Amino acid sequence: MIIEKGDDISWLGNELFRFFTVQNKMVERGEISTETIRKYFEPIKRFCEMNRITVN
Repeated sequence: MIIEKGDDISWLGNELFRFFTVQNKMVERGEISTETIRKYFEPIKRFCEMNRITVN
């Protein structure tokens, strides 16, 4: 899904929240490390910055 400027980007914020919630649960179960989450977060953050997307 492509989010164009002016569209409701709360969808993106909600999806990112859901994604990282699942990742945190996987850390709690010992399936992945917190470093794995960091490796996911950095490219997502850069993508948003490059596309001038602000996610709160």
